[in-house]
Amino acid sequence: MAVNPWNTTVGWTALNYLWVFLFYMIISIPEFAFWIMILIERNELSAFLFNMWASYPGLYGSWILYFFTVLWPIIQLSSITTISAPGYSNAVLQLIMFLITWLFTGIVHVLGFPYVNRMYERDWANAPAATEAAPVEEVAEVVEDEEEPEDEDPVEAADDGEDAEEVDDEADDAFSGF
Repeated sequence: MAVNPWNTTVGWTALNYLWVFLFYMIISIPEFAFWIMILIERNELSAFLFNMWASYPGLYGSWILYFFTVLWPIIQLSSITTISAPGYSNAVLQLIMFLITWLFTGIVHVLGFPYVNRMYERDWANAPAATEAAPVEEVAEVVEDEEEPEDEDPVEAADDGEDAEEVDDEADDAFSGF
């Protein structure tokens, strides 16, 4: 028995194959390509494309258009009267697999939607950063200027000025005989 759209028993299978091919290609392939673009190089264009596609066609397409991949096997099973009829096992398998796929992709888009939007707004929509990093030279200068001796006795610090030069001279004299 040939699978074609005009067959009353397995025509829904042909429609399901066509629907899966077209709409998974229209929704999933661009989203996958934009995701790969984000992984390769995070720039404003790739972030915008991925955010836009995941937020609108990906979210609504995964819930609405992918639902038809579940609906066509249900309609086919409702028109088949016996388990031994042609296309029954194929419709059951398609119903199970596309139901799992439809729920998974829909839930991933719903749960990932806020994360993708926050990432886009934080990284590329000029959202204020929590702290701005200073250039390395400025950081080094600031560290040098702010260094203070640790746990130094104030009495010893006052006496170090004159006594330190005398101790250095005595140390030089001690090793001059060698």
